[in-house]
Amino acid sequence: MARYEQPVSGPSTSDFERLRVLVDGVKDFAIFMLDTEGRVATWSLGAERLKGYRAEEILGAYHSRFYAPEDIAAGKPRLAVEVACREGRHEEEAWRVRKDGSRFWASVVMTALHDPTGTLLGYGKVTRDLTDHIAERRRGEEERNRLLGQLRTLNFELEARVETRTAELQAALKEREVLLQEVHHRVKNNLQVISSLISFQVRSLGADGSREALEECQARVQAIALIHEQLYRSKDYARVPFAEYARSLAGNVFRATEGSPERIRLEFAMEDVALRVDHAIPCGLILNELVTNALRHAFPDGRSGTIRVELGYLAEDAFRLAVRDDGVGLPPGLDVGTVPSLGLQLVSMLAEQVNAGVEVDRDHGTQIRLTVPVKA
Repeated sequence: MARYEQPVSGPSTSDFERLRVLVDGVKDFAIFMLDTEGRVATWSLGAERLKGYRAEEILGAYHSRFYAPEDIAAGKPRLAVEVACREGRHEEEAWRVRKDGSRFWASVVMTALHDPTGTLLGYGKVTRDLTDHIAERRRGEEERNRLLGQLRTLNFELEARVETRTAELQAALKEREVLLQEVHHRVKNNLQVISSLISFQVRSLGADGSREALEECQARVQAIALIHEQLYRSKDYARVPFAEYARSLAGNVFRATEGSPERIRLEFAMEDVALRVDHAIPCGLILNELVTNALRHAFPDGRSGTIRVELGYLAEDAFRLAVRDDGVGLPPGLDVGTVPSLGLQLVSMLAEQVNAGVEVDRDHGTQIRLTVPVKA
């Protein structure tokens, strides 16, 4: 039975009886009081259930009786009373000890109690057993750690798979690059063989239209072969560095047509434009036809002049390819799209293939410009 002493003035006996009934009815908490020195002054059924002491066994005992030995040695019982006295409240979670020596994890709140004049009357203590909560918390932590461990394992396995797959893809990409390089090399070689066969056939012909037609065909084959040679040498097997290609192609055409560098000068004004193969081959053939046409027809009778090749972006979605000469110019009224010349017919057909617009400027010679939309 709890011991409650009724003060001289204050609540009635019935008030204290109701309080005792209320306190004893609390099952999950130990609610009791300490005197000003920290000794047990009241006891309750909840305290008895939690700590195992009957009222006659514990009343008057110092509250250190409930502390673990290591906490007693550290002076924590006295410190708790001092903190509650000084600050009005002391709260902690720590191990507590029952009468039978078993431990439980407790939430403890100690509150200083004063009368209306401010005189310290003692301390109210509320202790709650959190062992089940701690066990649940620990189970939760263990489950979390288990899941984290699984996650780390899965992450490690995933990283290993990604590394393995990346290595496989890199190896496949390298193999593909080698195969593409070999394909371009073989295509170039095969086209060179075709060019050599045409050259062999040309030597057996006289100076007639058949010979000239074969020479033009040979130049076109060489123009395509040069693209594959550029791709073979490039690190990007999908795009041709067209400015470099245009210089090589124009130089080859100049030498093939026996152009005189003292009489006809080649000029270039080109930006670094990289083209996809499906653009590079038609544009290369167009460039071959325009330079060939200028060398053969713009400077008759030993006339001197300049052929200028221009290449550059007009915007992010288009570039311009132009061949200009300051020669005799095209005949008045000549329509490039309907001219009977096979070379200029090829220019029109290839321009349609890449959706290019063709413009002809007859001022001070001839300039043929192509505006080509760029594919992503």
